[in-house]
Amino acid sequence: MCRDFYAISYYGEQYKLGYINMDFLDCETVDRYIGEEKDRFWRAVHIITAEVPYSTYYKKYIGINEKTLRRGGALFRVKLEETEKTHAGFSCDIYSQDGLVSRQSRIKIIDAERCSVEEGNRIINDLNNKFDISEVPEYDGSEGVVASHIKGKLAGESSNKRFLFTTYKVGQGLATSIQVENEIPFMYFDYGTDKDPSKVPRGLTLKVDIKETVIFISHVDEDHWCGCRITPQALLCTWVIPDQRGSAIYQKTISTIKSRGGIIFRHTTDIDLGSIYIGHSASTIRPSRVPKNVHQDGLAMYVNARAYDDSANLIEYKITVSGDQDYDYQDATKYGNSDALVACHHGGEYCWSSKYAGIYPRDNSSIVIYSYGLNNKYGHPNKTNAYYRWGWKIRHDTAFIGSYVKSIYF
Repeated sequence: MCRDFYAISYYGEQYKLGYINMDFLDCETVDRYIGEEKDRFWRAVHIITAEVPYSTYYKKYIGINEKTLRRGGALFRVKLEETEKTHAGFSCDIYSQDGLVSRQSRIKIIDAERCSVEEGNRIINDLNNKFDISEVPEYDGSEGVVASHIKGKLAGESSNKRFLFTTYKVGQGLATSIQVENEIPFMYFDYGTDKDPSKVPRGLTLKVDIKETVIFISHVDEDHWCGCRITPQALLCTWVIPDQRGSAIYQKTISTIKSRGGIIFRHTTDIDLGSIYIGHSASTIRPSRVPKNVHQDGLAMYVNARAYDDSANLIEYKITVSGDQDYDYQDATKYGNSDALVACHHGGEYCWSSKYAGIYPRDNSSIVIYSYGLNNKYGHPNKTNAYYRWGWKIRHDTAFIGSYVKSIYF
């Protein structure tokens, strides 16, 4: 059966294999982005080209290789067909009508016709206006609304309150939160789930209060923010997003939140919330090395709290949540001697260089948490032996044990 989709294409992790990783949206989903001329727009199906490998297959049908949503971009009417052949066509996600639930598939182009320059310019301009990210305000600083809100939750009588730090069992993804016990989390650091809806653990909930919850994400990879697929009201919360313009998925992240009316702040600087610090650093191996990807110019979170030890003594307790941020692009003075570590990159690759010396626990009671899904295609967590050599003798695997919850005090 031939189906028609609208697609904004971008190249993904699989580009070296010679095909485009695309997100396909059905017509009803994209109607709200197009505006007044949507009826005319949907008389044909369109695809906007992205900067992609110039493969033989792509050249056969499209013939050029230009950027998405910029002057010089090209627009095509296409006919698309799903295929079960793993070596044919494009890897893609096909979305439901609400634009949140997707399934993975492969699509091949069976026909393509380039639009006229006039029609292409009109449609691209409409999309540029709808997906304009220049209106996203920068993070408002240590005395701004976001920081004041979080600091208010931590201050006052917080020394008498018990807080919970949680790393959720989300499948192949990451979501962590901090909340006052018996209350909805007031902050998340990463809000992801498994990108494959069929692999999201049954019964998973990532509760939010749209007026109280702030969601920080470490970087724009989708498995670190797509928890909004199971909790759509999260898109109405306040989000703080690292400014990773230039990465293909950044625009999608911003557009997904904007289209649902959420509040977004983007930032390039570290965020100091007192007992909680969110930030990054230059490479500790080669300080002059420019970050190459979203795993190097993203963020990690460092929580300085207190917790009871086995002898019921209230002691200093440090938590590091690395997201996917390479360790050498984190501040070693902040993550050193952690009591709990949510391992970088789901327990996978943790540094671009073999010269990285390691991340060390405070003592033998420290715990490393691996957030991943069973039978994931990445082989995560495949670096656990390195963590063991560094001294992390106690581990918690969300895939087998479930969510990790720790009682802490500020």
